[in-house]
Amino acid sequence: MLVTGSLSTNNGHALRAAALAGIGIILQPLWMVMDAVRDGTLRIVLPEYEASSSEMPTAIFAVYPDRRQLLPRTRAFIDFVAEKLSLIDIDSTISATALPK
Repeated sequence: MLVTGSLSTNNGHALRAAALAGIGIILQPLWMVMDAVRDGTLRIVLPEYEASSSEMPTAIFAVYPDRRQLLPRTRAFIDFVAEKLSLIDIDSTISATALPK
């Protein structure tokens, strides 16, 4: 399917803002728009084109000035968060969340 439009971006926040402004429809993971879907600001259309995290991978980055000066407690925190996040199945977590019909 060829999709064309006047706005093209790979920034999820910009896409969300465009949808909220009524510019058009977007394909984004549910976690990115869940609050707007819950409050009725956005609604799900074309549910057969659902975007799962396996189809639209998400990355979380730890940003710090210099690895050589990284404090041991900061390294421990980064390792802890990375381990905990690797255990989360985001699609199952979101599917278990009640959304309006």
